[in-house]
Amino acid sequence: MSDISYYGSAVLRQKAIAVTEFDNEFRKTCDRLTYLMYEYDGVGLAAPQIGISQRFAVIDVSPDGDKPVLFVNPEFTWKSTELESDNEGCISIPGIRGMVERPMSVSIKAQDVDGKEFVVENATGLFARALQHEIDHLDGVMFVDHLSPSKKQLISNRLKKMAKENKG
Repeated sequence: MSDISYYGSAVLRQKAIAVTEFDNEFRKTCDRLTYLMYEYDGVGLAAPQIGISQRFAVIDVSPDGDKPVLFVNPEFTWKSTELESDNEGCISIPGIRGMVERPMSVSIKAQDVDGKEFVVENATGLFARALQHEIDHLDGVMFVDHLSPSKKQLISNRLKKMAKENKG
């Protein structure tokens, strides 16, 4: 069985539940999530992508890819009205990319691996995009849901095939 849940897997379409237990088992799961993000060359990975319907994700957009930040129970506190488009992909939808329009800047509140609250104010660039992409995963939303109707049409057969292969 794969470590990653792929497009078509039911867990990717569920709204994940809040994390309430910050124990050693949770820490181990966070370590596994981080390991798999690097293993699959991602800049982010959310718990549903490894089959866990809970609200946590890891992101690393550092230049050397060695500064992972864990976000537990993240919530947006602000999103800019100014939007920007950029090309996105997803570990759970290999081989498919597309232009996604998102707010240019966001602020969030979240908890760390120990349950301690922290905030990120005015994140921009790839960091803001990654935060939005991963929090989407926690809400059962995938980047392909944001694509233009014409792009969705172009990839629909590939998505249908992937969904059929990964049902469950």
